[in-house]
Amino acid sequence: MATTTATPPAASSGSSTPAFDPNFPAAALVKSLREDAEAAQSKSLARIATLSIPVAGQTAKGPNLDAAISEVVAHGQTISLWGEMFSKFQAGTLGREELDQNLLNWALKIPALKDKFDELPDDVKAIVDKFRDADLDKLDEVKEMAQKFEFAPSPGMSAVMVDLQTALDAQTEATQAKYPSVVEQDGTPVSFVEKAEFENWGQTVKNTPAVTNSNCAANV
Repeated sequence: MATTTATPPAASSGSSTPAFDPNFPAAALVKSLREDAEAAQSKSLARIATLSIPVAGQTAKGPNLDAAISEVVAHGQTISLWGEMFSKFQAGTLGREELDQNLLNWALKIPALKDKFDELPDDVKAIVDKFRDADLDKLDEVKEMAQKFEFAPSPGMSAVMVDLQTALDAQTEATQAKYPSVVEQDGTPVSFVEKAEFENWGQTVKNTPAVTNSNCAANV
């Protein structure tokens, strides 16, 4: 059987961009992305050219113009960040802490996300501020701050947790009354549910045991 060997793509004349190679894995997707990137670049340049008129000509001022400039800056930073992250990931040099720190600093430059950051509790903001400027080789102080952090549940979640604990306590009492000799290895009662329908992951078996361990029922 004859075999074909893909030859490396040749560079187009006057450009360092490799020619499109139809034998490359996911070639159609990559080609589409490259075409989209070229169109986006043209649109970005057009946007900058349009914005330069009121800026250079000083024909507009105020919050609206400031907001437009901020949006252009945020868009450029987004493209720069992800391009750099993809490049480092492709080269195998991107660490988790570096990615997290870059994503955090990028997010806080986007007005809508910055507004959400300003709504965070002070202790959370202190940890975020410490990490965003931290030396990635010296994160002990940041980790120590994070380990001490405790997230207080909302009033609604607190009420749900109380209801769940009440239900669990009632189930434990029922277990002790109905099956007093059935206990865990450490002596604590085994919680159970009665007549809970069981179905395996492959959905090929169904049955309804008279009694099922609550932990098993939760994993069904």
